[in-house]
Amino acid sequence: MMKRTVTLLLALVTALTAASCGKTGSSTAGGSSTAAYTPESRAAETPAPESSAPEISAPQSTADAPAPAEPVSGSVTFEKNSGTLSEGFKTAAADFSLELLKKACAEQIGAVENALVSPESVMLALGLAANGAGGQTLQEFETLLGGDMESLNSDLSVLMTAAAEDEDIDFGIANSIWVRDDAERISIKRSYAEVCKRRLDAESFLEPFDSSSVDRLNGWVSEKTRGMINSIKDSFEPDEVAVLLNCIAFEAKWETEYQPEQITEDSCFFISDDNYERCTMLSSVEKLYLSDDRAQGFIKPYKGGRYAFAAMLPDADISLSDYISSMTGEKFTKLIRSATDKYTVNAGIPEFKFDWGESIADSIRSMGLSTAFTDGADFSNMTDAQISISDIIHKTHIEVDSNGTKAAAVTAVTMRDNCVAMPDENEKTVILSRPFMFAIVDLETELPVFIGAVNTVSDKN
Repeated sequence: MMKRTVTLLLALVTALTAASCGKTGSSTAGGSSTAAYTPESRAAETPAPESSAPEISAPQSTADAPAPAEPVSGSVTFEKNSGTLSEGFKTAAADFSLELLKKACAEQIGAVENALVSPESVMLALGLAANGAGGQTLQEFETLLGGDMESLNSDLSVLMTAAAEDEDIDFGIANSIWVRDDAERISIKRSYAEVCKRRLDAESFLEPFDSSSVDRLNGWVSEKTRGMINSIKDSFEPDEVAVLLNCIAFEAKWETEYQPEQITEDSCFFISDDNYERCTMLSSVEKLYLSDDRAQGFIKPYKGGRYAFAAMLPDADISLSDYISSMTGEKFTKLIRSATDKYTVNAGIPEFKFDWGESIADSIRSMGLSTAFTDGADFSNMTDAQISISDIIHKTHIEVDSNGTKAAAVTAVTMRDNCVAMPDENEKTVILSRPFMFAIVDLETELPVFIGAVNTVSDKN
């Protein structure tokens, strides 16, 4: 485990940052384990397409209050997994993370706007869909996510267990499955609901898919994201028959608190050499330095030391857009792994807060998951109805200030049917006073929970 000790910087970086206002922005560069999940148990949990497993189609009562309907996954409970991630999943997840950032956020990054995705949220939502897939559709899920369904469920449950068992931060992950209560169009297989509950702790709900269902679904999202994201859907399309949801809420305090003398309220963030915004800059001395041939940065741990804020500031002659476009999963993992305590880092982080959200369906499709969006999709392990993915909506929120970081994400995979048409050599200085890339990283797995780019620190919300 990387070192957690962080030494406080009193006034040095504060003075440097304040003095830089109005000058060119290029002046600063620089639980217990669970039983093994066997192929036999997988076969028992998830039937082949021809299975005659009982289906869930009994109507559920619909209250007017915006609260979730009763789950229909029976008495099945989540099986925690305190094991370790497989190397294959770690490699695939790192690649997935960087490709998602580059493809989903290319427009915003290129337009000098902020962007943020949660690869972990998207992978968990896709994991719910993958458990219902078969044939070529399942193969594409397994290729994209980096393993067969058995190992994927194991690895995803490791991520969820680690979040739940960390006592130093508030890290909540929640999954749910919402199905249209219309047995003539879709009946979810009980075996599917049970495996999603057992492996991914997902509750399953039957809903009429009317305005009251929208209220309940959005109420669930708001609750699970601690109110940081209040909604994900405005209405249901006529051909929508299911929504697979993941929510993440992350709240962590810095391992070492900022002192008043380390907070400069009238500092500068340079959008370009001749254009800057006023901001509050947080100054500290950090012990973990990052660098590659195009950028330098640092790691600042959160309380407990497992999760951390990692930032990379591209060299003055390299745009943030170009730097991110050159980043790969392998490069990112090597970068985090190469963190060194050889140097102390005079670090500066601007306070910032923003929201991001849009459809990422085209991005996921371009990453290799194509059949799932077509009429040829096979979700026979979920239902006997002919359904496919109609859209994938992703929303994120982040706040970074002197206390720590709050971040949230929600991913909705919507499913449709076919019933309706559709300075010193031993000292480094890295002041994030111009556009930079950042991530909230699990230092044990070396994977980003969130990853994004900051082009502006002005709160436009």
